[in-house]
Amino acid sequence: RTGAREYGAHNEDTSVNQDSLWHFFRMAAVLHNGLALGDMELQNYTVDARVALCMAAVRQNGRALRSVPREMQTLEIVEAAVANDATAAHYMRDPEVAMAILLERPELLRYEPLDLGGNALRNIRRAVLQRDGSAFQHLPSLDRTLEYLRLALQTFPWAINYWPADRHL
Repeated sequence: RTGAREYGAHNEDTSVNQDSLWHFFRMAAVLHNGLALGDMELQNYTVDARVALCMAAVRQNGRALRSVPREMQTLEIVEAAVANDATAAHYMRDPEVAMAILLERPELLRYEPLDLGGNALRNIRRAVLQRDGSAFQHLPSLDRTLEYLRLALQTFPWAINYWPADRHL
């Protein structure tokens, strides 16, 4: 015996709990297409059910991270998303999680998080460049400023090679 009836919690009259059944179908949808998460309202679920749906979605398609609410973007969920698709880094919303991810994977700087405020992004870039100046090469060309170059040169003297040719020092 398999199927949704067994997945759902049974009431005393052996009928299937409707919430469990809907969760089953939503889980099946995100396992098939992670981007389906964007069409779901998650607020009615328990925290565990929401985490499970979000994790399943980003494992299937990393870009589903754009539909994961900020408060649900844990280190584990974001790591799973960028492991599946590096461009998912665009959708990181939590500055602390983004800092942890980018310190470990500075090459993701090329996928600038779109929803982080200017100060948060600047602080993250500074921290990453102070730790690993070679990350300078991963900054978008327009964001390669003299300030960032100076930070990068402290640990990576070859960062100068990544200064845009059309700009003077």
